[in-house]
Formats: sequence, C-alpha cells, structure tokens
Amino acid sequence: VNGVSDQATATVTAVNQAPVAALTVTPSTDYVPATVTLDATGSTDPEGGPLTYSLTCGNGTPAVLTPTATCSYQTAGTFTAGATVTDDHGATSSVTKSVTVKADVAPTVVLAPIKSRAKVNEKLLVNASGSTDPDKTPIASYRIDCGNGVVFGPGPASSATCQYGRAGTYTIRVTVTDTIGQTGSASKSVRVR
Repeated sequence: VNGVSDQATATVTAVNQAPVAALTVTPSTDYVPATVTLDATGSTDPEGGPLTYSLTCGNGTPAVLTPTATCSYQTAGTFTAGATVTDDHGATSSVTKSVTVKADVAPTVVLAPIKSRAKVNEKLLVNASGSTDPDKTPIASYRIDCGNGVVFGPGPASSATCQYGRAGTYTIRVTVTDTIGQTGSASKSVRVR
C-alpha cells in the first residue's frame, strides 16, 4: 500500500536419486567349461547422469570395471554374478544373478527296437544313432558287441548287423564313449532258435 515490496529468495537443492542396477546373464545355465556373458548396460540413473560399473563373476576372479564382462567357469556349481553401478554423485545400486554350471555327464545310449526272438542266421540291425550327450564333450565312438564273439568298434559307426549261426540266448551290448572317456551302455537279450 505504501509502495514497499518484500521479496524472498529460496534455493532448492534436488536430492540425488540412486541409480537402478540391471544385469542379464547369458546363458544362465550351461555345462562345464562354461563361458557366460554379463551385461549391465540396462542399468539406469533417474537424473540421466553417467554411470560407472563393477561386474563380478562370482568365481574368485577380480571385478571388471566395464558394463559387460565375460566369465569362465571350469568347475560345476552355482555361482553368484553381480553388478554394482555408481552415479556421478557417488550413489550406488547392486544386483545379483545366479549362474548354474552343470557337470559333464556320460552319454545316454538309445537303442532302436531289436527283435527279442530271431531265427538262426537272421540279420538283426543294432542301431544306436539316437544316443545323446547334451554337454560339451560329444559322443566320440560306439562299440557294438553282438554277444557271440563278434564286436564292431569302437569307432564312429553307430549301427551294425548281428547274425547268429546257432540257437541260443545272446546279449547285445552297445557302449558309447564321449570325448573325455565317459561311457554309457545299453543291452538287449535276443533268443535265437
């Protein structure tokens, strides 16, 4: 009213918000020896500021100060991989993911159907081509024992023909070996008359 004005000035200081860490693990499950990629590039900062990264494999190797890392696991087990991100004001956020490393397994022998009864001199096809080994040490050889002294392999052929010159009961056995020497086997009895 009297021409006097009053002004107040206030300074508002924004409170820094912590970043949000994100981590993808590819693949999260694998057979030994496993190579896994960690990727924290999906991490974000609410203010849009720059982030620094620290990634750990969980296998005893030092942290990697990059947004992505490659981890190697030479033994089976469950490991905890982690990512910590830090914004330009020092606020941090962390996240962890599990990495499952499975041990090498022996091959699984799968035999195609074989007749349980056969005639003398009848030819029987023994086919183990359906055998599997899901890990990183694939099938290397097949050994087919007809049970009458005739043996095929070990070698790359997954099938053979067994033939019996006299009546009796014979056990056909197939043994499959992978590249590190682990074996699996399956058998089938045949009555020849």
